[in-house]
Amino acid sequence: ADLAALRGRLEPGDRFQLRVGPAVLEVAWQLTFGAVPPGELLLYEDADYAGLGIGLNQGSAAERLGLANDASVRIEPA
Repeated sequence: ADLAALRGRLEPGDRFQLRVGPAVLEVAWQLTFGAVPPGELLLYEDADYAGLGIGLNQGSAAERLGLANDASVRIEPA
């Protein structure tokens, strides 16, 4: 719902800027990890935690981005 509020209607493939510290990355909103190639980041709805997830197909987004539990992440429309 938060992402849809930024863009209006949310569709798979919609692009967002992910700001983690000084890094700015462009990532897509997708329904499944298989919608992006291996090694690519994505935003998705995490049903286990009932919230927004940042994932890496066949890897760890936390490791790739150097994220800790208290890391600040900003998401904006691309």
